[in-house]
Amino acid sequence: MQVHVADYPQLQALCWNRRKDGEIEEREALRLYDRNWRNVNRRKLGPREVTFIRGLKRRFGAAMIDV
Repeated sequence: MQVHVADYPQLQALCWNRRKDGEIEEREALRLYDRNWRNVNRRKLGPREVTFIRGLKRRFGAAMIDV
């Protein structure tokens, strides 16, 4: 499934080198969060993005993400 990067502010920040209105696969979104979790501003994670990340973790698993 495709994810609109602009729908999730912290994901959009992690996609600094991609189109801001682009789409990526869910697995790629999880890889970005997981690989760059130290750079995610967790205080700025909104409830929608937290729910999204938790759903990705349930489906695909993630080692570094603690939400």
